[in-house]
Amino acid sequence: GQDLASVWNSTTTNNASFLYASTLGGEYLQDSVSDGDLPTLPVIPAASAPQALAGVRLDLSDNVAGDGAANQYYVDEIVSDPNLQPDGQDGKAYPYAPLLYYPGPFNVEDGTVAMAHREQPNLEKPGISYYGRSIYTTFGLEGVNDLSGFTSRAELLSLFMDWAMDEPQATIVNTTDMYSDTTMITTFAVDFSSNISGTTGVTYRWDFGDGTPYTNAYTSSVASHSYDVCGNYTVRVEVVDSLGNSVVASENVPVGNCASYIIYLPIAAKAEE
Repeated sequence: GQDLASVWNSTTTNNASFLYASTLGGEYLQDSVSDGDLPTLPVIPAASAPQALAGVRLDLSDNVAGDGAANQYYVDEIVSDPNLQPDGQDGKAYPYAPLLYYPGPFNVEDGTVAMAHREQPNLEKPGISYYGRSIYTTFGLEGVNDLSGFTSRAELLSLFMDWAMDEPQATIVNTTDMYSDTTMITTFAVDFSSNISGTTGVTYRWDFGDGTPYTNAYTSSVASHSYDVCGNYTVRVEVVDSLGNSVVASENVPVGNCASYIIYLPIAAKAEE
């Protein structure tokens, strides 16, 4: 809700600020993204927001056709990338993701007004140690107008609940016979599923298990790889879904298609006289 990060002084180290700054990722920047007036611009998705939030547009104004409370004068702006390196640990970052921002002229940084906190597994760190899941908004739900062309309160809450309840799953399948047109290439596909209806896989990063670098994030669920040596490999894939959540799948795969060659040469021998 509005003004909470400010009221609780989230930049201090007391227990109250720990809830907002550490647990929720609400590191306070300023007291009002709209300079103390009601917001007149729509709240829209941040650049890092998941695909499922791409169409979100929130009206917090005092539009006479709306049914919101028209009370969102003090929507805090929070830091987009809070606690990037906790305790000075290089390379470590808390798993926060900015979701929404206010595109106004008074922003200190990016105008971030909603932050998600959920640790996501990846190829580098397939396990998680933080099991909390939270979304913190610096505006109050009561201030959202249910207007045509905008996201309603119920729709927004439903998206947030889908994100929190989403449990993505993935399975790696060797599809070499189906996709590959050469015996030197091994092809894999991902079967993705989620308990949340309509959730799909969006990006895929691969570890082919042979010591080659991890791939970039592909948008295709099918990937091919050339192995130098045949044998058994543990293949892994990191899938990010349309709600922004990730899963790492692993499969032990016997590879019979490889780039190793055995060349047989004739042996010339001098005939006995």
